[in-house]
Amino acid sequence: MFLKFEKGGKNRQYEYVSLVEAYRTENNKIKHRVIERFGRKDLLLKEDPEAIVKLQAKYGGTREEKDRKAADIRVKKAIEDLQQASDTLTDYPVLKYGHYPIQALWKNVLELDRKFDYQNKIRRFKFDLNKTVCLLSASKIMEPSSILRLFDEQDKYLGAPIFGVPLDSIYDSLSVVSEQKDSLMKWTNKAISREVPDDRASLVFYDVTNTYFESAMTDAERGYEQADFAQNLLDMASQARALGTLSEECFDDSGNVIPEALPAEFIDAVLNEKIQYLKMRGPSKEHRFDLPLVSVALVIDRYGFPMDFEVFSGNTSEFKGMEKVIKKFQDKYAIKETIVVADRGLNSGANLKMLNHKELGFLMSQKVTGLGEKLTKRMLDQSLYDWFDEQNTQLGRYQVVNNWQKNSSAGAIDCTLVFTFSEKRKKRDEKILEIWKDIVLAKKAQGVKVKSKRSGWSCLAKTKDDLREGSVIVGVDEKVYEKKKALCGYAAIIYKGAPEFKNTVTEEGEIIREEIPGSAKPLSPQTIAGCYHQLNQIEQCFRIMKTNLGLRPMYVWNSEHVKGHITVCILALMLIRLIQFRLKNAGAPMSVYQICRSLRDAEVVIWKDSKGELLAHPTRKGVEELRKGRERMDVQKLIELARDLKKEPKPIDLIMQVCGLSPLKGTYSRKELQRALGTKFADDQTMVGPLVWESLL
Repeated sequence: MFLKFEKGGKNRQYEYVSLVEAYRTENNKIKHRVIERFGRKDLLLKEDPEAIVKLQAKYGGTREEKDRKAADIRVKKAIEDLQQASDTLTDYPVLKYGHYPIQALWKNVLELDRKFDYQNKIRRFKFDLNKTVCLLSASKIMEPSSILRLFDEQDKYLGAPIFGVPLDSIYDSLSVVSEQKDSLMKWTNKAISREVPDDRASLVFYDVTNTYFESAMTDAERGYEQADFAQNLLDMASQARALGTLSEECFDDSGNVIPEALPAEFIDAVLNEKIQYLKMRGPSKEHRFDLPLVSVALVIDRYGFPMDFEVFSGNTSEFKGMEKVIKKFQDKYAIKETIVVADRGLNSGANLKMLNHKELGFLMSQKVTGLGEKLTKRMLDQSLYDWFDEQNTQLGRYQVVNNWQKNSSAGAIDCTLVFTFSEKRKKRDEKILEIWKDIVLAKKAQGVKVKSKRSGWSCLAKTKDDLREGSVIVGVDEKVYEKKKALCGYAAIIYKGAPEFKNTVTEEGEIIREEIPGSAKPLSPQTIAGCYHQLNQIEQCFRIMKTNLGLRPMYVWNSEHVKGHITVCILALMLIRLIQFRLKNAGAPMSVYQICRSLRDAEVVIWKDSKGELLAHPTRKGVEELRKGRERMDVQKLIELARDLKKEPKPIDLIMQVCGLSPLKGTYSRKELQRALGTKFADDQTMVGPLVWESLL
């Protein structure tokens, strides 16, 4: 942008001053266009001898400053155009652009465009698979909904990324995502490893949740068998190889199955396997026992990024699923010297033996009930405890029991037992006991019956007898109450570092793999307790997927679409974590709710100026949600807060910046908009989509 002086008037006797800017045409030629005309130079100088100098100062500066000033002028002129056209124009399209920051990470960090474009090429789809899956993931962050609703509302996205994609093709994309799930996780984890420190896999967190469908019938009731024969074949072949019942000739040098080399009787055995169903009823973590469920096992790294996951039937025990997930995870990434952190719900002898056999460490919560009289007495002895931090006593105290053996049906497991005690936890536990006590007394007054030996509030109920059909409550069992009260404030964690193994050859030539004593790296009690507290990260991941990313309820039915939907939610979670990680490093941490809301509210108003040029101007959310969480704040303080917020950068601007894009400020032409959003629009119609374009004609 610069001042231009041109001869004009009769016999070209006058010199005229105008403000112009350079731009490139479709043929890549540079041309000039007038932004504003100031009139004759002699009249300007007559009125003010410093007029030209002032204009040069006003519209000078860096390129960015000039672009901003040019945009401000266009806003002013656009408002004038709108005012002139107000009698005929009453409705202006408002389009979302929050998917472009996500698309920038999708392309420039995760490089998933290469992955899906390759699938598009080899499968010869008649739609853009990459844009479809990218928008599916972005919509989970911005406005999670069913695929049908996304299809119906696709025209409100700037650039119309899935315009022309049939509804059935969007569902087909879920099948591709499901099929490529393992490959996608491996691909994206390589990309994330380039962003975060390389110790991300030294500590991984594992947990299981389940989610429900908006359907009254299970797959078994509908007769819908999982379409996973190929996966079952591979899994059973790997198991048979480990057991020595399948020849090495059935595998290549990398250990991959050679299907054509498998014996016919083995394939028949796989075909005769019990039919597996995916959507089944089971113990619901959300108390939706009336609806079918699926279970999702998730592995995340120490920074909260998802690393792997597996989908199980809703009635599958979470104990039994752990080995399958960990095996796949370890095979996929060749993980060693890793500690697996899990909740006590997964603390079984079989799982601990499995982790030990796979040369992985473990860190899990241990119940403080049923430890035996001697160990319980030691746990309750406060003289054996040390402070985590003497300067901060709120962190509580601990004691360590080295070389402790956890006995189970799978055998004894050597590990370290760490007891912790916290006054804060004690107050909370005692309060819960008091609430349970009140519930028991209330149930007694109502004549409620309870079954024999129970959990929760019913464990405090004293009954006349112990019948299977239930017994009438006669009061509170004071012995049980006092026993539980004595344990308030105490918790326990078991730990074993990732061991190293060696192979020993016997005289008979048999190879025996043995753990090297003392090879497991010890952790301090403070680190052990801190690591376990980090387990809430994976619970937070589940909450994010369910609350913010639309993991449930599910609106898809066949097993491939279900797994594809969950994979899309995992990709969305990975993108959210990536934005959070970059914002934190930029000194502007933001919650998941803020990120999702900011991307959802990122919109531009579209209109045509008097010259027929398509223009876009970002809308700005102001104080619409300022009262949220401040319902009792004084109005004057709210006004002061609103004034302070006006001085701070908008959340969407910060998100755009950390994603490598330019924040939208002012009014933009198509070319300026595509430059800011890191994309390309072939023409004005492509920018808004054919349907919106038609409404502007």
